[in-house]
Amino acid sequence: MYRIHGVLSLILVTIAFGIGIVATALSSVPFAVISLGLILLAVFCISYIYCSKCLCRQYCNHVILGKISVILREGQAEPYTAFDLLAGVGVPLALAILFPQYWLIKIPYLFVTYWIILLLAGAEILLYVCKSCQNKKCTLCRSK
Repeated sequence: MYRIHGVLSLILVTIAFGIGIVATALSSVPFAVISLGLILLAVFCISYIYCSKCLCRQYCNHVILGKISVILREGQAEPYTAFDLLAGVGVPLALAILFPQYWLIKIPYLFVTYWIILLLAGAEILLYVCKSCQNKKCTLCRSK
């Protein structure tokens, strides 16, 4: 059941990032490519640094991140650190989300749509995906 929310949140995030890339590309294709690169870097960092420590990554409710982390690194269940949360999730995700803002704000309806979709995705993740996670060591797990 909760994997449906994982797929839905993945679709929402993909749509939002797609809107950001399109808004950026309308003004500058090279910056749109940079935006795409930041998104891919965020996926890599989250999967490699953070998700590789998860006990449940084979059955990840986020669907894709667990699978990518298995491919990238043979991880061990280790305690999460502030570095993992900051460098593995916070900074890369912030860069991917905030980079297209300059171009999005020039097109108000895309700006608003981008943020509504991202907030919906965040709500899906926090209220359903992370809530049903079995990895009690994860700092983002809501089912403790």
